Amino acid sequence: LPMKGTVLLSIALDYGHYHACIARTLLVDASVEAKKAYTLLCEVHDQVLRNLIPGKPFKDVYLAAAILVSKKDEALQSKFSKNVGFGMGMEFEDPLLVINATNTRKLEAGMTVCLSVGFKSPGPGDQAWAVWIADTVELSENTDSCGVNMTAGSTSLPKDVVFWTGPEHDPGDAG
Repeated sequence: LPMKGTVLLSIALDYGHYHACIARTLLVDASVEAKKAYTLLCEVHDQVLRNLIPGKPFKDVYLAAAILVSKKDEALQSKFSKNVGFGMGMEFEDPLLVINATNTRKLEAGMTVCLSVGFKSPGPGDQAWAVWIADTVELSENTDSCGVNMTAGSTSLPKDVVFWTGPEHDPGDAG
């Protein structure tokens, strides 16, 4: 492979008035920090998905994710994304439905959301990295259950997205 580090892949679709999004990260001979961040990112993604419940304020979903990041790895807190997704409606990204620390709007039953979480570490040359997972989620009509991940069929598990090109790594080691 000509590139080492993190490779971000994303697709956003618009079909009539329907929208979908998906993003995955491939880690190819990535740094220890990037692999560690990706493992935490998977936890954050799962937590955000569990918090996408009708009636919950957007800011509560974001703040729960930010607290998880700060508890698990304080050094990654400043690298965490400023939102964890957005509602999709007539527009792909509705600017009034961004799931961030200040939005007091509430999730609604039947809403479609792009759950999008990531970490970004700028740096010179090959020291920079980013990891990102995004999925299309439809919120349940049931106010007691979380949304359904419509793009869950595309794996984001570390064992499926971490690769090594050199002989010095155990191929069974995913992180």
